[in-house]
Amino acid sequence: AVIGPHPFHAVYTSADLQATKFGGQIFQRVAHAEQVDGSSFLHVGDNYRSDVTNARAAGWRAVHAPRGRVEEWGRVAGRIASLQLRMRRDQ
Repeated sequence: AVIGPHPFHAVYTSADLQATKFGGQIFQRVAHAEQVDGSSFLHVGDNYRSDVTNARAAGWRAVHAPRGRVEEWGRVAGRIASLQLRMRRDQ
């Protein structure tokens, strides 16, 4: 009530639709669920294959918004730290 109506009509997840962006199936399933042609959608994402190539293959408009280098290096550092913890745990 304080912020007004919710800005999204619906939220679709891979788990709910049993489909992924990486595999490309989610785009057709969302379009079907909304009963709208894929060209009515604009998908924005950071992974070129999943978010752009696969969306466009499904007839969607798509924009690539790559992550910044600092954020990417932070993700790499996090993966390394996680791997180190798992290696210690497994020893």
